[in-house]
Amino acid sequence: MTAKKYNLNSKDFPDWAEFNWIQFEIENSIDAFKKSVKIQQESHAQITADLHNNIAKLKLENSDNLDEQGLEQYVEHLYGLEERITAELGMLQNSSSIIFAFAIFENKLRLICEKLKSDFDFECNVKTDSYASDYWKMLKNFLDAEINSVEKYYSQIRHQNIVRHIIIHQNSVANQQEFKTLKRFKGLKFIKFQNSFYLNSIENYFIENLVTLIQTFFKELLIVVKNKTNDVLRNVV
Repeated sequence: MTAKKYNLNSKDFPDWAEFNWIQFEIENSIDAFKKSVKIQQESHAQITADLHNNIAKLKLENSDNLDEQGLEQYVEHLYGLEERITAELGMLQNSSSIIFAFAIFENKLRLICEKLKSDFDFECNVKTDSYASDYWKMLKNFLDAEINSVEKYYSQIRHQNIVRHIIIHQNSVANQQEFKTLKRFKGLKFIKFQNSFYLNSIENYFIENLVTLIQTFFKELLIVVKNKTNDVLRNVV
């Protein structure tokens, strides 16, 4: 039996002592967040299903006694408030998921920058502690042209960050320019009133796609970081 041969590139293995820990921290946070989102979505789906089952049962039990209009009024009387609360619960959950997803994104960018600053005497000064764009600029300075392969993922995340901004700072209301950017993303629904656009629905698809995008971004970024730090460390005189 012939043994398999593997071609191993030395760049596949990180020389930077902090790299594996950083990679673990990022992957662990994203995996934990994905599990949390799944639990929330399943819980809300069950609550919604139970509510719909109760309404269907009520309609069946009273279909012989009430006409269609009377039946709808009876359902509204008994379950109208619960329907609105359930819908609002889903909106709150997904809004919170968006805010938390971007918190992970910014925090892990900061983690990478601070570790690079500590171990490679890399300048990592930011105007505030919450702007991902500042950390991104610093990473671009350190990683040079190699980071260009990750730019497309960062650009998509930056555009989707507008959702987080309008949720936190604008009571989920977008202006014309913000809506123009956000309308291209599936899973967001707006209602237009005068010159404003009210975020009316955030589908699970949008959350899942955002998390996948952030996960892909860090996967590709860490490859570039590993290669760059290997080059720096292996060329130290």
